[in-house]
Amino acid sequence: MAPRDIPVGAKYASVITQAIKGCKVVVLVFSEYSAISQWVESEINIAFSNRKPIVPYKIDQAALENYDEFYLMLNNRHWIESYPDFKTRFADLIEVISNLVGVASPTLATVKTYKVGDYYNDGVREGVVFEVTEDGFHGKIVSMTQSDEEMPWSSSDDEQRRIIGANHESYGVYNTAEVKEILGWQDKYPAFAWCASLGDTWCLPAIDELKIFTLDATVRTIVNRTLSVKGGVKLKKEGEWISFWTSTESYKQNNITEQFSAWCVNMLSGKAFCSNKNSYHYVRAVAVF
Repeated sequence: MAPRDIPVGAKYASVITQAIKGCKVVVLVFSEYSAISQWVESEINIAFSNRKPIVPYKIDQAALENYDEFYLMLNNRHWIESYPDFKTRFADLIEVISNLVGVASPTLATVKTYKVGDYYNDGVREGVVFEVTEDGFHGKIVSMTQSDEEMPWSSSDDEQRRIIGANHESYGVYNTAEVKEILGWQDKYPAFAWCASLGDTWCLPAIDELKIFTLDATVRTIVNRTLSVKGGVKLKKEGEWISFWTSTESYKQNNITEQFSAWCVNMLSGKAFCSNKNSYHYVRAVAVF
């Protein structure tokens, strides 16, 4: 099920729950990203509780035993280890699913793969791929646009000296989820709210994600070619007077003051730095596919 399949005005949780209950098989695409997603954990728990066949498909080196919730439910199931031989193992996955649901197996050629710089549009999200898994089936996209003006990470005085726990350095979805747990986050956290205005699956990038498409000249050049062709706002080059927020929180302490801040990337210097949460910087969003 994709976001576009959910009717306008319907509650995601309700629709997803009913879809899981009514499906014939559930495939868990297991990675370090899905392993820390509360949504994925909840969905697999529903499938497990409703005795649905669960086919775990592992796409990176994340170890099941490091994640207690998934280990409890799935340690006795047969896993398809796709990393790094994804082509052969993906065909195995298709065959397993086909046997479970009783339909003929499609060919691997019918499944779209991506590379860095590809235009991505699934009918809901539009962006350019800046990072992909080795098999090309999954990755991350950067938004076609950026914020028109600078904005604070947090605009609430009460939130300035609060440590949220949004400290993941390579997965902005995790950090954004932490912020969304706060009552009234849309008004208190403008940088996150801007990303969410593009759609529920968009998030403020973590520090490592932002570095890839801002400070890696090769990636930035490839992505900018597609943005230019598709009418998007090109990524800024190093040396330009502009800086961008990340979702990665930072806490620094010295003998005089305590500074609660978040990481940014400054394009003028080409370096990451920590900035007070009430400072103003630009925002660019990312999403996972």
